[in-house]
Amino acid sequence: MIKHGMDVIKQAMQYKNPFQTPVSTLDQPLYAIAKQIHWLLPEEYGERKYFIMMGGLHIEMAFFNVLVDWLYDSGWITAITTAGVATAGRADGIQNGASTSRGQWAHQVMVADLYILKCKAYKEYTERVTDSAEKLAVVRYDG
Repeated sequence: MIKHGMDVIKQAMQYKNPFQTPVSTLDQPLYAIAKQIHWLLPEEYGERKYFIMMGGLHIEMAFFNVLVDWLYDSGWITAITTAGVATAGRADGIQNGASTSRGQWAHQVMVADLYILKCKAYKEYTERVTDSAEKLAVVRYDG
């Protein structure tokens, strides 16, 4: 069925715009099957002849899995439980990718907190440095 769908999309694309590479966005299980077709029949569905990508939710879930690897043993769970953002069990579930929407929320809170801390640190820095020649501009401070 996946191959048939790819054929229909390819024919429609050839009719409407013959110079454009067909693109299919699929959920992860269907993406895996389409990639196998991609690899088994490269002359018909090769990289330059057909573009296959995962859907937005599955891309986001894969990204959260990367974040899980980065945050492992970082103290992130302790930080958000101490701050009262989430309970230990919920924080562990967020870190393990159990809920995409909770993961989005937690990471938005974390990024907002980091931005606030950065602004406070810059304000303290500008109050501490008296010589305007030594004072870093916001752009240089960010970099």
